[in-house]
Amino acid sequence: MGFESIGLDKFFRGSSRIYGAGPAITLPIFDAGHLRSNLGQVTAEQDIQVEQYNATVLAALQDVVGQLTSWKGNQAALAEQHVAVQHLSEAYRLAMLRYREGLSNYLTVLSAEGELIDQKRREAISHNRQYTIAVALTHALGGGVVPQQTVTNP
Repeated sequence: MGFESIGLDKFFRGSSRIYGAGPAITLPIFDAGHLRSNLGQVTAEQDIQVEQYNATVLAALQDVVGQLTSWKGNQAALAEQHVAVQHLSEAYRLAMLRYREGLSNYLTVLSAEGELIDQKRREAISHNRQYTIAVALTHALGGGVVPQQTVTNP
């Protein structure tokens, strides 16, 4: 739609209006280099995104493997500490029995008790480490919440 007139005085009259309709076709005859460069750029961006995705997946898998290795190692240490607690509990029981029968002094009982308490403390630390590893493993597998750092008041 538009206007067509020879003189300016007749330009805005109704008789100078023209209408036209037709298909519009654009052929990329002279745009071939531009289209190829756009395709190359898009392909390069896609390759970068795929590489970033692969790196993210690899890092996540390495994190999971690391946490599983920590879990297994701590499980073995925890089992050894549990056996040590059982042996030291028996040693404490025997030291107490010898003291009650008058076969040894109380210093032996205190020594056995101190060793037992120390081993129970190490076992508790390993239990705590196991729980920490379990939380880290859950997070590595995609679950859980990232803990926020707490602010302590002076």
